Amino acid sequence: MEQILVYTTDKEKARKIETLCSSLGVGFRLLTLGDLRFSVASVVSGDYKLPLGAAPPLAAMYVQPELMLFNGLNDRTLNAFLKKYRQEHISPIPLKAVVTPFNCSWTLLELTAQLQREHASLHG
Repeated sequence: MEQILVYTTDKEKARKIETLCSSLGVGFRLLTLGDLRFSVASVVSGDYKLPLGAAPPLAAMYVQPELMLFNGLNDRTLNAFLKKYRQEHISPIPLKAVVTPFNCSWTLLELTAQLQREHASLHG
């Protein structure tokens, strides 16, 4: 199933992304802070099982950055989504990932940390 999962606290942005997904026939899911402790595979499938060695609770001051996950999209659909995203002038979400066999066992928190490291190294 083609779906885009998004973490944002901006309700208007979430609504715009959901509308865009709907126009392309792509599923949309808004992630919550509670999803961060689960594996990417669990969140994508909706079968919530904590990974082995479950992550500790989030620190009280933790602020989750915006995040966008692409699951099962072919290149044509992904490119169409990104093009329309820009055309609609939706503010960017810097942390993006495609769900892969490599990252599906990571928790969303681990994926976020990896994406932050990659983003920092690219944008210094």
